[in-house]
Amino acid sequence: MTNEEQKLREIAYEHAEPKVIWSGGNMSVCPDEEKIESLLSDLTALISEKQAEYFEFAKWIGFESSRLYYRDLDEKWIRTIFIIDENPHEEYEEYTTDELFNYWRENEQ
Repeated sequence: MTNEEQKLREIAYEHAEPKVIWSGGNMSVCPDEEKIESLLSDLTALISEKQAEYFEFAKWIGFESSRLYYRDLDEKWIRTIFIIDENPHEEYEEYTTDELFNYWRENEQ
């Protein structure tokens, strides 16, 4: 089991309700393996979905590479917008990576 898998299992274990078993008038509390496996499955699906979204974002950056530039100096993305009208010109917008991701999610996805 990898470290990541172990961490996910620990999270699922912490958040799963325990199973209470009565036997011969005695109560015992133990982990509910079914709930743990269900939570583990849900966590894995959420992570996979998020990874797929980030992969699509990275592909979009590659596709837009002629209009996007990353400045290491201030860790900003510069997006070029070409305005075609009677006076063609370029405009620029600056984004942090999080802001660019949100822009992509809202406008380009």
